[in-house]
Amino acid sequence: KYPESARKFPATLREIPQGIKGYPETALAIITVEGDAVRFREDGIAPTATVGHKLEVGDTLILQGLGRITDIKFIRVTTDATLHVSYEAPVW
Repeated sequence: KYPESARKFPATLREIPQGIKGYPETALAIITVEGDAVRFREDGIAPTATVGHKLEVGDTLILQGLGRITDIKFIRVTTDATLHVSYEAPVW
C-alpha cells in the first residue's frame, strides 16, 4: 500500500514543468486543480503556459496506468497552482 502522505499528494506548480509521483502499484491517479489553471502534456514534450491541454480550477483529471502517471508533465498558466493527487491501487 501507499504511505499516508502518498494518498493525497499536493504539488505546487510554478513556471517550470513538473510531473507527479508514481508508485509501482499505482493503477489510477485522480488529480484536481486549485488556485489557477494549469496545462499538461503526456507526449514527453514539456507544456508551456500556452501549449498543452488546459485544466481550470476545480477540474478533475483521471489517469489510468503507471506509464501515463509518470509521463505526464504540468505547468501553471499564470500564477502558482496546486494539484491534489490521490492514488488508487489495482483491485484484483
